[in-house]
Parts: sequence; structure tokens; C-alpha cells
Amino acid sequence: MEHSKTFGFSGAGIWGRCSGSVLLAVDEPELPDTPDSLEGDAAHWVGEQMLKKFKEQTPDVYQYGESLIGQSDPKGTIITEDMFDAAWVYVEDITKVVGDDVDNLHVELRVHSGHIDPEAWGTSDAFYYDASTNTLHVWDFKYGHSSVLAEDNFQLVGYAFSFCEMNQLIQSNPRLSLNIVQPRCFDGNGAVRNWVTSIDQVRAHINIMKGSVAQYRGNNSRFVTGDHCRHCQSSYRCAAITKVATMCIDISMEGMVSNPTNESLAYQKQLIDTSIERLKSKQQSIDIQLTERIKRGEPVQGYRMDTTYSNRNWTCDADTAFMIGDVMKVDLRTKIKPITPTQAMAAFKKKGIDESVILNYSAKSKTGLKLTADDGSEARRIFSKGKL
Repeated sequence: MEHSKTFGFSGAGIWGRCSGSVLLAVDEPELPDTPDSLEGDAAHWVGEQMLKKFKEQTPDVYQYGESLIGQSDPKGTIITEDMFDAAWVYVEDITKVVGDDVDNLHVELRVHSGHIDPEAWGTSDAFYYDASTNTLHVWDFKYGHSSVLAEDNFQLVGYAFSFCEMNQLIQSNPRLSLNIVQPRCFDGNGAVRNWVTSIDQVRAHINIMKGSVAQYRGNNSRFVTGDHCRHCQSSYRCAAITKVATMCIDISMEGMVSNPTNESLAYQKQLIDTSIERLKSKQQSIDIQLTERIKRGEPVQGYRMDTTYSNRNWTCDADTAFMIGDVMKVDLRTKIKPITPTQAMAAFKKKGIDESVILNYSAKSKTGLKLTADDGSEARRIFSKGKL
């Protein structure tokens, strides 16, 4: 997928909050493909091919997508059933919204916004504009496991605003239905995360993005740490993150006041949780850089590359393994049991069967309590869902 090196919308969640990141990104070398990135590209390719067939009004898009399993995408990655299943969740949601109005569905469309910056552009997975309701639908398909929400998502806002700007829709204040489709993330927010808003309501997001652009263009870039650092490939060169790391060490050495108030404990936990997250992002960025340098043969004092191994697997067939156990009088056979309820529901859904029947014969057991940060966003999401 194409994106701008400076103000690409795929990175808007980073540069929209940290103009300093652009200074580092413009000369950041492209990292080689990883197994995870190749799998993500392959899943996107499957979704794109199915949507193209949908636009051509192919009778059975599902069956066509299923036929891609075992084939290779343009980069040579073998398409797996997991890739197809995830892509189908994305495609199915689009087909339900679009219906027969396939002419107004745009797949892998590049959009740009001169209002934000001449270099502000990107390629969205899918757009659909419904003129009858003045509603623009935007989809972004994520194959990864790390949670991404639709609400306040700068990437989706950038895509939506650019589409409206290019098609002279700004003045009509279209309703926006912004969607992140993330079938392999199990954070309790569902596979399709939807945020309903409007062009007028996202102007604040656009202004924030424009402010960040102005800082960079005016040679006044600022480095600001936050949750966005987790996705910044340049964090290994970021002085602000390094400063956070040194502050964490200082804080860890401070004594704790006896009998602190609830407010004090909550504040300290928030500080520590935030610090750990930002340290993790820098650690991951440094790990990637060190790995690539060692692979190139560069010496790195104190580190080396070691081979990792999977769990031990049988190299003989099942009957041979059973025979070995029988000879030694050890039963190596597993007990036959059904697949998990979650797997069963997925199998039902794949066959077009109402998976809710599984709910009557399965349950989730409480395993304990988990301390969760509460900033009020969950309540806002529940009470504002589907409303402008």
C-alpha cells in the first residue's frame, strides 16, 4: 500500500501527535518485510481480490475467496485459511453495507488533502459513499493482534476528509461511518469497530493534524511522547523517549510514602503503566534495528543472534508414535474432545449458520478481576454509539 513519507495517513496517528517524528521518518530506511508484515499483506490481497469480484458482481464471492487458499499472493506468500477467514469478515461487512450499489464502492483508492498539506495522502482499503443518506463509509482492514479502535482514529479521519475534499462534499457535512476491521484482535471490542461522526465533528482532528504540519514546515518540530510511540519505527533515535527511560529509572529508586491515599496510588500506577508502555515501544524499535545490523554482519557488543525453535513435533506418522508408546506401555493417544466453542461459532458463521446456538451450550467462567484504566472513554463509546 502506497503512503507519503512525510504526512502519509497510515502514520497520521504518530505525526498528528508528534511533529518531531517527521524529522526522523523522512530519512528512515525502509525495513525489510517480516513474516508478520507479509502475512498482513497477503490477507489484504485476498480481501482486495474478493472485493474486485464483488464489484464485478461475481455470484459467489465467498467461494471465490476460498479458492485462493493455497495459492500465492504477488509477494509469494501462501494464502492460508486464517488469512481468508479474516479477509472475509472485512469483505462481508462491506457487502452488507453496499448491497447492489457497487459503482460507488472504491477499493484501494489513493486520496490526498491539500487542505492539510500537499504531501498529506494515502491509500485506503475501501470507501463507499451513499448519496441517498449523504453518508461516507470508510474501512481499514487490520490483520494484526494489537488493538486499534475507530474512534478518534487520525488515519480514518485523514482518509475520510480527503475523500470529501476531493469530491466537493465538505460543505454538505456528510455523516461518516469509520470502521476498523480487526478479526484477530480479542480485546472485547468485536471484529468490526465502528465510529459514527460527521465532517464538522472531525474538524478538531484536522486542526490538530494541520498544527503538527505547521510545526514541521516552520522548522519548529516538537517531540511528544505518548501511546503513539508504540508504532513509531524511529523511536530508537528519539531523545524524548530516552529521557522517559532515564526518568523511569529515577522514579524506581524513590522511596514510597507509607499509607498513600487512593488518589496517590492511582496516580503512581498511571505513571508507571505509561512509562512501561513507552519503554516497550523504544525497546521494540531498538530490537528491530539491532537485529538488522547483526544480520548484516555488524558487531554489536553484548548481543548476538540465537536460533529459536518451535515446540517439538513428531517426525513420524501418528501410527508409529502410538506403536512406540504401546511398546513402552505408555498411552500416547489424546482424548477425543470437541473444538472450542469459539472455534465452533466461527465454523458455524463460515457455513452461514446462526452461531448463537452455541451460546446456549457454552459459557465463560470468571477467572478473576483485572485492574483496568478508566478515563470515561468506554462510557462515552457506549452512550454515543450510532449518534452524531
